[in-house]
Amino acid sequence: MRNSLVCKSRSVLVSCLLVLAVALSVNSASAQTKPVIMSWGENLPSWNTELGITAMREACGDEPTTCEPYLDNLAALSNVKTYYVSMPLDPSTSVSWAKQYSTLSLTHKEMVEISFDDFVGNIEDDQIAGTMPNPASFVADVLAATKSENPNLAFGVTIYEDGLNHVALTSLPASLLAQIQYVHLYLHYREDAPNWASYVATAKSLFPKAKIIAGAYPYDRIDYLPCAFKGTASCTVAQEQSLYSQALQNQLNTLSAGTIYGLEFFFGYFGDPQDWPSWTLQTRICEPARLSQCYANTQALQNITLSMLQAHAAGTNAKGTPAVSLEYSSVFMGSEYVNKEGSPGLVTMKNTGTGPLTITGIDVAGADATMFPMSQNCGTSLAAGGSCTLTIYFKPTALGACTGEIIIYDNAGSGSQTLALTGTGIASTTGTPAVTLAHTALYMGSEVVGVQGTPGLLKMTNSGTGALTISGFSITGTNSTNYSMTQNCGTSLAAGASCTLTIYFRPSATGTRTGSIVIKDNAAGGSQTVTLTGTGLS
Repeated sequence: MRNSLVCKSRSVLVSCLLVLAVALSVNSASAQTKPVIMSWGENLPSWNTELGITAMREACGDEPTTCEPYLDNLAALSNVKTYYVSMPLDPSTSVSWAKQYSTLSLTHKEMVEISFDDFVGNIEDDQIAGTMPNPASFVADVLAATKSENPNLAFGVTIYEDGLNHVALTSLPASLLAQIQYVHLYLHYREDAPNWASYVATAKSLFPKAKIIAGAYPYDRIDYLPCAFKGTASCTVAQEQSLYSQALQNQLNTLSAGTIYGLEFFFGYFGDPQDWPSWTLQTRICEPARLSQCYANTQALQNITLSMLQAHAAGTNAKGTPAVSLEYSSVFMGSEYVNKEGSPGLVTMKNTGTGPLTITGIDVAGADATMFPMSQNCGTSLAAGGSCTLTIYFKPTALGACTGEIIIYDNAGSGSQTLALTGTGIASTTGTPAVTLAHTALYMGSEVVGVQGTPGLLKMTNSGTGALTISGFSITGTNSTNYSMTQNCGTSLAAGASCTLTIYFRPSATGTRTGSIVIKDNAAGGSQTVTLTGTGLS
């Protein structure tokens, strides 16, 4: 269990503070000799040691004089010499609280920074609510208050990658942004992992004098946000773990290169993630039915974090630098019959550097990724001078040009390498196509005139041995305008493949309404017909 002196919530409770007040005090910060690796406190002590935590960050929603004993002693229990404080962004209190922290920091020299979490989102919310008519003036006042008693106390903000171009941020004067000394840059969306370097570059242009601290989320966010920005689909567990690994490796690479200042993990709770109160306080974070899965996935992400930090430390301490050499930069997999897998292509990957290569993932991506299955024997590391093989297959599911790419995530260079893949799907010159329809007649039910009813689905299969060429779909018949249709069949259907016709019914008059779907193709007879009937109601 976590030491009893640590509060179990990020809210600071007075009863907890009374206990904390008798704990050990923290010594003044000494020179930083290790990379700045921090979490939002509250980890099992053994995990802090294994992760190499050198600082902590914590949110406190009470008066600074009330928060200070909690923050001091939590830092002592975490065995760190510096801490960063996140205080509420509130137009009515932030300026006075910043001044209080400035005074406190004179005698609590372990305090490095005070900051606002979700800087862009909070400013936007206050502007919408009408409580912050002039954000630039507000930020300027907070900055002045932060420096009022102690010019060495830094001010920082948390920014998410999807907020870097938000008008609430970009409309602030450049001279004001240049006074912000720390930017905690977090990746909100898992699929944004490959773009980390570009987000850092944008942040540096907006905040030219700030130290960038990379923010990572080693906990289950499947219910919290879609996998992609503006997307609707959640990550799978496998996607979340893979994309998190890629993001963390890219962040570690920029840390090693000196592009960023440090690395930060939220929410902490390393070693006992199930103790985080927000799991049950907010169902958006994890659906109640998934709690055990959220705990297990978070534990896996924490283990991934530990493994990667240890590998990074070992690589940093080892002599030499890894480098990746691919035998080819692009591979044409040739022309292959649709739904038939061709002969594999082999690509050798070699570590031509002088240090160990850490591999965090090798994935196939791109528009037609599923058409390029791949296997590899590279594992998770490659010694200097070592090599491994990527075995690539091509199985087109459609006619024409097919594209994909293999992305290798590692600790060399920019953190990833790309191998372009192309191939061409062609129709078989042998065999005979045949069409099988799930139904040859559909009754679309009864619907009020002018109202579109629930669509009907019709599966069409090429049950023959050759490619089916489709030249067109049409709706004919007495009441053809009462029916509409969409389909995902395209212009061809490989032997054994299926597609779906989606039919809609919107009667224009009462009584029986009839129509037909006519499919033109190269199967026997040259066309197939599906009769449609429905009833219009007044």
